[in-house]
Amino acid sequence: MIHKYIIPLIVLLFFSSFAMTAQERGGSVKVKLTDSLTSEPVSYATIYVSRDGTPAGAYYAMTDGNGVGVISPVPAGRYVFIAELMGYKTLGRNIIVGNGVNDLGELFMNQNIEMLDAVVVSAVGNPIVVKKDTIEYSAAAYKTSDNDVLEDLLKKLQGVEVSSDGAISYQGETINKILIDGKEFFLDDPSLASKNIPAQIIQKVKIVDKKSDQAEFTGIDDGNEEKVIDLSIKPGMLEAWFGNVTAGGGHDLQTEEHDARYQASGMIGRFTENNQISFILNGNNTNNRGFNDMNSEMGGGMRGRGFGGNRGGIMTSWMAGVNANMNIGGDKDRELGGNYLYSGSIRDVEERSSRTTFLSDGSSLITDNSETSRFFSDGHRGGVELDYKFNDKTSLLFRPRFNYGRSRYDEASTYSTDNSQSGKVNDGTSESASDGISWRTRGRLLLRQKIGETKGRTLSLNVDYSLADNEYSGTNYSETNTYADNLLSGTEVVDQRYDQKDEDYSVSADLTYTEPLGRNFFLLGSYRFDWRQYQSEKMTYDNVSGALIEDYSSRMRNTFTSHRMQVSMMKQEEKYNLQIGVNAEPSTTRTVGQMGAARDTSYTVWNFAPSARFEYNFSDHEFLRMFYWGRTSEPTVNQLMPVPDNSDPLYVSLGNAALRPEFQHRLRMHYDYTDMKTFSTFALMGGFNYTKDDIINASWYDGSGVQYTAPVNSDKPVLGGDLMLMINSQIAKSGFSIMSFTRGAVTSSLSYTGNDTTATTLDEIMDDLIAGRTTTLSLTEDLSLVYRNDYVETRLGAKASYRKAWYEIASQARSDTWDNAVFAEVTATLPWGMEIATDARYNYYFGYEDGFGEPNLTWNAEISQQFLKKKMTLRFKVYDILNQSRNNYRNTTDNYIEDVYNNTLGQYFIISLVYRFGNFDKMMGGMRGRGPGGPPPHRR
Repeated sequence: MIHKYIIPLIVLLFFSSFAMTAQERGGSVKVKLTDSLTSEPVSYATIYVSRDGTPAGAYYAMTDGNGVGVISPVPAGRYVFIAELMGYKTLGRNIIVGNGVNDLGELFMNQNIEMLDAVVVSAVGNPIVVKKDTIEYSAAAYKTSDNDVLEDLLKKLQGVEVSSDGAISYQGETINKILIDGKEFFLDDPSLASKNIPAQIIQKVKIVDKKSDQAEFTGIDDGNEEKVIDLSIKPGMLEAWFGNVTAGGGHDLQTEEHDARYQASGMIGRFTENNQISFILNGNNTNNRGFNDMNSEMGGGMRGRGFGGNRGGIMTSWMAGVNANMNIGGDKDRELGGNYLYSGSIRDVEERSSRTTFLSDGSSLITDNSETSRFFSDGHRGGVELDYKFNDKTSLLFRPRFNYGRSRYDEASTYSTDNSQSGKVNDGTSESASDGISWRTRGRLLLRQKIGETKGRTLSLNVDYSLADNEYSGTNYSETNTYADNLLSGTEVVDQRYDQKDEDYSVSADLTYTEPLGRNFFLLGSYRFDWRQYQSEKMTYDNVSGALIEDYSSRMRNTFTSHRMQVSMMKQEEKYNLQIGVNAEPSTTRTVGQMGAARDTSYTVWNFAPSARFEYNFSDHEFLRMFYWGRTSEPTVNQLMPVPDNSDPLYVSLGNAALRPEFQHRLRMHYDYTDMKTFSTFALMGGFNYTKDDIINASWYDGSGVQYTAPVNSDKPVLGGDLMLMINSQIAKSGFSIMSFTRGAVTSSLSYTGNDTTATTLDEIMDDLIAGRTTTLSLTEDLSLVYRNDYVETRLGAKASYRKAWYEIASQARSDTWDNAVFAEVTATLPWGMEIATDARYNYYFGYEDGFGEPNLTWNAEISQQFLKKKMTLRFKVYDILNQSRNNYRNTTDNYIEDVYNNTLGQYFIISLVYRFGNFDKMMGGMRGRGPGGPPPHRR
């Protein structure tokens, strides 16, 4: 099998590369580099010595944060000393190296403005720079093609992961914002940037630990940070309009429908020092949605098995939008930004699944299901951001947003259920459909005030609001045959229509005061008030008679309020930050039942928790962070609504109006080290969670095999822990680098189950349910080896994921699975503007049910050619050449395991044409660097 050969090849390449690290012993060369204009140290410059002044056979090092660098060891003799860094003229000196330390003293480097404009980086340029809370990647060091967008560049950066659905993370932390030169690009939707910004316009990619708006204003680190990506645009792209437009067409090769395929995208923009404006356009039927689906967060009561599915299927999507940012009057202290987007998508899914559900009597239910579904959504969204500093003491931040969307789903399924001991239980068919309209407006207002002349004395008020409305109407139809002793005993027909309306309003206010106590001690006091109200109404009717069905109808209102009081003491030093505090949080939940099963309830819960944060910076490129905090989470509207949802005739879900909010304690740590001489990175992250009153599921089954599920609060704590290790290292001074991600997680949760009952409500069955604890272990290893030079980039890798669950109620259940893959990618740049690329991925699985988890090999290949002075590129690509791509996965929950298979796009080809205008043709050389191999491939 293929994996038997690729994995040994990776190991062989890894170990053989260590032969390149053998070094001769000798003297050393020491130097201090200083900026000739500013007299500041030139940090992280590449320095080397060679016999003839060329990179061949050179000895390398890098200056530290103080501009000091030492090259060691270096044999005695005559050499040429070279220092290079982007933005500076190359510095050269003839030197003689003897035994011991050869100190060149302080050398001055001159800035090179012309080189900045041209953005041409030599092979020894810096691919990575670490500056405390920022990791900065030089885009010129990574090979990208003319067709690539930001997402393709991000996939090549050490520590960055881009999932199959476009989600971006760095060292396991999710990226929720992408900025361009400090200004947000399309608020709250990083996929709009990652899937639409051409890679060719990017000079630097910075991964930033962005402090909160409060901390940035006060200068007091409150520990509320988020990972963001900040892009620097090539200087040559500034001031003038530029654009990148792509259009292509193709066809399926072996599907029954033989559908045509198309893709079209474009970005036109202009960026100046004070203003940014860009227009984006994207449409395709190749499963490449270039935006987040707004209906996934506005779905409200629109429920159905096909609703919002993100696994598999074939999707057509379209969108158009505009984003703008400006400094009001050219003043950087007064910024205004905004955006508007129209988008839509249609997803067609064919799915089959096999679910094994463990019952409390030791038996199990095996349910096979086959369904087809179509989900449509479109909508408008926009937002504005105003950051206005009245003076050096007072500022105002206002961020309003709005969304409006439509949605529809249709699905049809066939199903059957068997009991492992008694035989056939049921079979049948079902059809459901729904149409919905949703709108939401939300915003944030932050007023910040520095008090007096004392540094650190501040008062701030933060107000958040949200108003949302969801309206849906739909139909449910099903025919379910039930069996006794393997003989047909009856048929149940459901034929219903329903109207549903959900309203969700919330407001919160946070008042924070900080007081300096001297010697870098600060006192922080805050009070936060939260109010949220759900109003939900669902009316269900018999589709034949038109009569109201009260058992499936409900009207209720739920109000949640909480008061969070916090006092913290902080100590801030250059090397470390320490914060210790305590929180008290009483919360009240009140439910008023106006119709149906909802009843009036009201209760108050008090939660107390300490909070702590410790950060220690060993250097600009090594740190340790530890956190502990506690938070309350209230139930969702669907969890509270007691009316049954029978859109799936085999799985009826109910709400629980008596749910209490859950409270979670979290402990996290993060250690990170980057070796600036070798560009090696080591990161270790881990955490532990303890949840009180965790909202879990109670499930029971009637005699016809129908599962009823309702959320309840666990009477025992839910525990969980995780650990992640990331190692990324250049192999000696070769063009090879190796990256490894190792992850492990353990969770222990509780569930309640019962069976063979006629109960249809939680109150009827709760006392008879049996509690069972489920412990889940997941382990993942992701290993890749990369080689880059000026002409070729290759990537070999392997990934293995193991998952196992232990069930108290079914100790003999087989639930362990392996998901494995080996892959290879090759990109070659040829003369005359031609590029060839190919990639292959072999997936193989263990532990799945028969008919699921079949191995498959997906192979893609493309060739492209530039012409018209590099303004145009013609590309031909074939996807899934062997027509073997598959999409299957396993769900493991508290009381069942489920194997699922979805349809995929399959084998097709596409021919596309890319046209660039503006300064693109001047910038093409800038992306042809060697990659993070950095220095040339020889070091003796």
